[in-house]
Amino acid sequence: MSLSREEIYNALVNSGLSKEEIEQELKKMENKYQDIVSENGMLFMIAKEKDLPIIQELYKELENEIDHDEFAISISEVREGMSNIVLLGKIQYIIKPREFVHKDGTPGKVGSFLLNDGTGGIKIVQWGEQIKVMTSEFFKINELIRIIGGYAKKNREGDIDVHVSKKGRVILAPNDVELRRFPLLQGLQFSESDDKDLLNIPDKEEGFISIIEGTVVKIEQFEEKVLKNGEMTFLLRFLLACESSTILVVVWGMQAVECLKFIEEGISIKLMNIITKFNEYSHQEEVRFTKNTKIEVL
Repeated sequence: MSLSREEIYNALVNSGLSKEEIEQELKKMENKYQDIVSENGMLFMIAKEKDLPIIQELYKELENEIDHDEFAISISEVREGMSNIVLLGKIQYIIKPREFVHKDGTPGKVGSFLLNDGTGGIKIVQWGEQIKVMTSEFFKINELIRIIGGYAKKNREGDIDVHVSKKGRVILAPNDVELRRFPLLQGLQFSESDDKDLLNIPDKEEGFISIIEGTVVKIEQFEEKVLKNGEMTFLLRFLLACESSTILVVVWGMQAVECLKFIEEGISIKLMNIITKFNEYSHQEEVRFTKNTKIEVL
């Protein structure tokens, strides 16, 4: 359905905006986008901010109006705190989507991948239903990706990631890209061996609460330990095989004693409300228990 300027304008008026307010918003848009977006496109953007019912009808028209690549910045330019980021690059490696539990107990999903445009690489993080794009057979190393509506924030390790906002999108293999405008992308290629796919194991974003399932391969250690403050405690370490990868699970205190009552080599278990920690000494990722960790024997 094609909507005229008057129909869009009237929809904004019916939403409660005065004509003066609409004109003020249009002037702001004109200063920002100049000749890149038509007046209909700018009216659409105002309607989008107001989240009007008409938004879905106008969506396709906006897509035809905006040249997203005009707004794209290089990855090397991304700085903490930026929002409404547009990026264009190729997938360098993929971390498969996984499920986790929010602090309030509700389930969630997250998926991430490294995007590289020749000026550098940056981790792209998606949440909830956004990760559907990662299930496509065409979502693979070296595929062209456009990020619309990202925001930059530091992770627990101090590196900057780009998260896709609730209204943002990841476009797989966009067909409207003029590669001559992005010369660094044309010859950019990555080897499949660069894919640091961690399957269903949490990545090394320390402190990320998650759920994993696997089979106990080996109980490596269970012993009483004396801490630096003289306090006595217990330490349990065991290897958990998750699909084709294995990760070390570390449990301290009385949780170690309780955990040992449930596990033995060869059994399958589910761990809920765990965190990950990167061990600087072994240079390996570990799973750690929290006070809310639960074990379920499968």
